[in-house]
Amino acid sequence: MKTLFTAILFILTFTAFTQNREHAFEVNKRLGRGINYGNMFEAPSETGWGNPWKPQYAKMIADLGFNHVRIPIRWEPADRSSANAPFTISATFLNRIKQVVDSALNNNLHAIINMHHHEALFANPEAQKERFLAQWRQISAFFKDYPDSLLFEILNEPNGNITPKTVGINIWLMPCCITNCPNQPGMLAHRFTPQISRVQTTDGTFLNKTQQPASFRGPTMH
Repeated sequence: MKTLFTAILFILTFTAFTQNREHAFEVNKRLGRGINYGNMFEAPSETGWGNPWKPQYAKMIADLGFNHVRIPIRWEPADRSSANAPFTISATFLNRIKQVVDSALNNNLHAIINMHHHEALFANPEAQKERFLAQWRQISAFFKDYPDSLLFEILNEPNGNITPKTVGINIWLMPCCITNCPNQPGMLAHRFTPQISRVQTTDGTFLNKTQQPASFRGPTMH
């Protein structure tokens, strides 16, 4: 009986895995051509590098034939998130990012938000582990009702003391805010080795999001 149950569970899991894997690849195809919102929210402040976001950008990009925008975001500055537990992200800043994401989606663009320039994490991964996880829990909870045209890139260009050998961020995310799931698609662990997973939010619900994994192969190609 136990063997039969195991076999049935395996079949159901494999079937769901296959379906969600196909969904992840389908989302990837939909991304098509994309462009970065560069030097905006990855700067220490939105105006810090002289290129603040403007509401008309999304329509301009869509009219040029692009399919998605990638929004690099530096969450670390003090006016955006707390360095101390519970590592709260500013509601003002989250709503600003929401405005940018909504603008993209309202113009039929996919949007990718990420974690960019997390220098403290690169310098001391273990000390910054809880902050990193807390931030993604908050981000995923905030956007939990969004469609799969919003994607998450977990961390841009891991470097410093985060190495392929330690695989630090991926190991943390699996048990803490990523749970393997046959019902919702996700990408984790390595850019070219997608796995099926879902993001668990702070209220215990799960988010239907496809995630760009952390990569040790250099910058994201668009």
